[in-house]
Amino acid sequence: MSRLRQKILPIAFRLFFGVGVIWGLYFLRDNLWFRAYPLVISAGVWGAFLFSLRKGQMPMVERSVRAVKKEITVAEERYCRQLTIVWAIFMTAHVGVTLSTLFLSYRFWAFYNGCLSYLLMGLLFLGGFIIGKWKNLG
Repeated sequence: MSRLRQKILPIAFRLFFGVGVIWGLYFLRDNLWFRAYPLVISAGVWGAFLFSLRKGQMPMVERSVRAVKKEITVAEERYCRQLTIVWAIFMTAHVGVTLSTLFLSYRFWAFYNGCLSYLLMGLLFLGGFIIGKWKNLG
């Protein structure tokens, strides 16, 4: 399979999956397509974290670190992979909660998707950063 095709197929799959989910939810309930937007975005991010954990791929967190720091140690690589796994697990739970908020009140949907989810992601990011510094990893 060509390199271009390897890059385009996952993107096309996510796009068609996202559009399919939105259309499916639209027919279930009025204005549900609007409320499904955070779900589609979160599912895309979740997929990016999961796909980056495949053998031979650079984990998502390591990509971010290498954007700032070109050379990293083996211990830092290991930590980046572990942190990517933590993010993938978090995003699995987050996608599940985001999906469930579609069928709850607008008030709870707005609270979770507009506030609480960002707070949780910020805490996870900060925790990963602090632990990395505590372990003297960069």
